Amino acid sequence: MDLLKAVPDIVDEMDHIELLSRATIKITPALSDKIRLIGLINAVAICVLITAFYEYGIGTDSDSSNFIQPVVIPEIKLTISVLGGIQIFIQVLLIICEIITRGTLIIKSKWREYVDEKKAQYINLVNAKKEAPGYSEFNIIKATELSLLDARLVLLTSGPDAEEFIEDPETGKKNFGHLILKIEFLWTSLSFILGDGRFFFLLVFLGLALLG
Repeated sequence: MDLLKAVPDIVDEMDHIELLSRATIKITPALSDKIRLIGLINAVAICVLITAFYEYGIGTDSDSSNFIQPVVIPEIKLTISVLGGIQIFIQVLLIICEIITRGTLIIKSKWREYVDEKKAQYINLVNAKKEAPGYSEFNIIKATELSLLDARLVLLTSGPDAEEFIEDPETGKKNFGHLILKIEFLWTSLSFILGDGRFFFLLVFLGLALLG
């Protein structure tokens, strides 16, 4: 059963890897791993410099009171600042690579889980729509012709790849028919990415890098 549930994710991953391989600028998971390794080496170098060269010295305030402060020679401080800037750049690059290589996969996988949950929640409403006079599963009404409530029900119970939203089958271009529905789709998709543990870790690490 678990294997059957994993099939759509595996198919999506294969299609996504194929798409990345045909891109002009090839940003692949392997490239992300190499950038991550460079970032790790850079972070270790910063830690080694701080541990080896920082010392505690005594400073004096304007009121002649003494305080303890970390001190380091200017050359080492400059080196650490440069490496810190490089670390910020690496983290931003990693986040971009993560969005390109995993963003679509995360969104598709989470939308499937979300739709399964909403199907159970709105099962009675969906059944009522199917039993309505004139309903036919072969008669696909585009989102532009649906009311906001009906279009939202399609989004929640069939997902963003439902035929009602596909404007151009060849390119896969979507039209949700209502601006507020498109905003809901984008916001929900963003929440899926931000909720991913690996992506969240990269954001936290970027925050730490910015704090210095």
